[in-house]
Amino acid sequence: AKQRGETEMMKKREYILWVVSFYVLTAALLLVGTFYDLQIDKALYNPENAFALFLQKYGEVPRFALWGPAAAVLYASREWECNKTLQALSFLRRKTNKTKPEFSETVQNRLLEVANIGYGVGFLVLGYFGWQKLIKNVVKQWFSDEAKETVLYQILLVTVILVVDVLAAWAVKRRVRPQTLERLKPLAYGGIVYGILYRVGIDPIKNAVERTRFYEMADPAIYNDQSFSMFTPWYSHGFGGSSFPSGHTASGAATFLSLLLCDTLDCFKNRERLFFALSWIYTWLLGFSRMIMGRHFLSDVAVGAMLGFTFALLARELFVRRFWNRVK
Repeated sequence: AKQRGETEMMKKREYILWVVSFYVLTAALLLVGTFYDLQIDKALYNPENAFALFLQKYGEVPRFALWGPAAAVLYASREWECNKTLQALSFLRRKTNKTKPEFSETVQNRLLEVANIGYGVGFLVLGYFGWQKLIKNVVKQWFSDEAKETVLYQILLVTVILVVDVLAAWAVKRRVRPQTLERLKPLAYGGIVYGILYRVGIDPIKNAVERTRFYEMADPAIYNDQSFSMFTPWYSHGFGGSSFPSGHTASGAATFLSLLLCDTLDCFKNRERLFFALSWIYTWLLGFSRMIMGRHFLSDVAVGAMLGFTFALLARELFVRRFWNRVK
């Protein structure tokens, strides 16, 4: 037992070291970008780069792919939510009705049926919007702008999303064991929370800072600002735009949610280093590609990575350290 305790302590210390190292490196890159943002983008700018173009199209898939599978897992394992809802209603009943503080067995069964249908429909709707984000952003690369404006395209897109949503929920329910579903539940909720934190944390900052992107200043068809007079540092209000922070890089940091697999599934135990390293590499490759495309500056990428990483840590803390213990 003492040896196991020492091993866990070593893991905790190593995990803290990984986390601190990420923040230190990100802060260092932010400092470099504060002084050399414009020069770095001038040196890297190559909007025809195939690697950067590919990541521009598909680099945000880690975030787009969160809500659809998460909703399928929650749909298949909604018994937990139903039981918790019944417990909450029973508690309110005892508090408000002193003469008949308990529901009858018939009423309890009816409440469970209603909760089962309600959560089922709710998770399917959530899955629809989740799969929509993923499918729409992948499929749109295959059609021209004219085709995407047609009614046929919209009908096809909605049909595909509905089919994928229902089939995914059905397949997870039929094929995944209840014990595995229980273990995947924290990851599912963590993915949903990540998506919410992304919208709450990224978009308001973009709207508040309004930093002009490098490619907009460099493109004669947009601003024709060859002197880059519209360039502003990340800590100042810009002239209009959405450069700061980098949403793509924050989306790439969603890969850090893979650490939740190490917490919940035995087959991924002791894989934290691998998942941490791969997530780190992917996040920074995505950020580097954004500078090549002139879509973001180094400081944009650094803050985007910092925010995305923080969102992943918060999701892990909320739905593994706390929620997972309750589920068990």
